[in-house]
Amino acid sequence: MDPAALLALADQPVWGAPAHAATTPWWLLYCVICRGIVLTMLGFLLLRALIRHRRYNALDQVRAADVDELTDVVRAAERRTSGEIVVVVLERSDRFPGANWLAGFVFFVAGTVTAMPWLPWHDPVLTLATQLALFCLGFALTALLPDLKRFFVGAARATEMAEEQALQEFQRLRLHETQGNTGVLVFVSLFERCAVVLGDTGVAAKVDPQLWGNATRALLDGIGRGSLKKGLADAVRIVADVLAVHFPSVTSDRDELPNLVVVRRE
Repeated sequence: MDPAALLALADQPVWGAPAHAATTPWWLLYCVICRGIVLTMLGFLLLRALIRHRRYNALDQVRAADVDELTDVVRAAERRTSGEIVVVVLERSDRFPGANWLAGFVFFVAGTVTAMPWLPWHDPVLTLATQLALFCLGFALTALLPDLKRFFVGAARATEMAEEQALQEFQRLRLHETQGNTGVLVFVSLFERCAVVLGDTGVAAKVDPQLWGNATRALLDGIGRGSLKKGLADAVRIVADVLAVHFPSVTSDRDELPNLVVVRRE
């Protein structure tokens, strides 16, 4: 072939398949979206838990000066009735260890799914170590942040444990040993976010349990307004109003129990 013809052929453009931009696999996009959602939710829960941390500290919610004021409120209330009133505030009614394990499992699964494209699958030991770290992170965060832990405890379970603890406090403080069985417990458990007003058998025989609803609502309203002390004081006064009707004060009445306001962790 003529050399000039070969040079002309070499100068012609090379034909081939049209170039296509590399596409991102759908599952990778799915992982990125899931990761964004999970990280957003986690960030929100952690920020809320940090902001609410003091709500779960009994000594922050009811200080020593508040205890003195509430004791005076209880003392004044008991002068109007032969009944006995005791106030108990606990940080928690149960440790709920299952919540820590559940949080660890959720962190393990959610972290694995959202970080799937970036996990070192080529190294099984390193992958397992990463997943174990995710589990430990969830476990540790719920152990340190009560509000985050509360997210992993069902409302029914929390209420059940708070009511059970209220019964135990009633027995421990000997409210069942009063003359005429007229003891009443005003109980708050901060972690469970539960308030209970519990009367002894003598009170239950004469007082409609629904009347305690007013005391409970006053207590919860005070908590909602950021003043547990006011909520407790209002609840004690309402309890005294009810007791004064059915168990009025008599000259021979004596203070059978100390005017207790108990504040402790558990």
